[in-house]
Amino acid sequence: MLVLTSALVASPSSTATTNQLPPPVAGKTVNVTLRSGKVRYRLPGSSTFVALTAPQQVPLGTTFDTTAGRVTLITAASERAWFYEGTFTVGQTSGDHPITTLALAGTKPSCGTARAAAKRKRKNRHLWGDGKGRFRTSGLFSSATVRGTRWVVIDRCDGTLTRVVRGVVSVRDFAKHKTVLVHAGEQYLAKKP
Repeated sequence: MLVLTSALVASPSSTATTNQLPPPVAGKTVNVTLRSGKVRYRLPGSSTFVALTAPQQVPLGTTFDTTAGRVTLITAASERAWFYEGTFTVGQTSGDHPITTLALAGTKPSCGTARAAAKRKRKNRHLWGDGKGRFRTSGLFSSATVRGTRWVVIDRCDGTLTRVVRGVVSVRDFAKHKTVLVHAGEQYLAKKP
């Protein structure tokens, strides 16, 4: 059974030591800093994760493992949010107002047949986000776009669930080709086709 963090926590600190790094470049890089715990990252083209111990500027396409820690992302527009309890690959859309994208990575949900599921624990993958700015987290069957909120996206056997703790999230259901606004205290399941 998946246990989700429910306690509210503080928003990303504006005192992160990002002044030591060059400014992020839209469409190319983001700055990251360790917020707590243990975070690992893997650069594009690499097969090895390394520990994040100091602020870094990383290229888009970098994959982060935050299953044991929390990482703050800062974009070229000085938008910041922090992410935790999941593995994701960071990207960015093009245009005058790019959206920083976080695609869930790692092992997909373990589903199988009903009989097999009864014999073993079903596994999900998820990612929490908290902060302000144009960020989008994507699962298998939907994506969630935010501007300032706290939310979680969960890939499950029956679809991708978006749950909102604070603010409003715009969820794009890939199968139904529709967008749904999900408010604080609500959730939306984009069902597996």
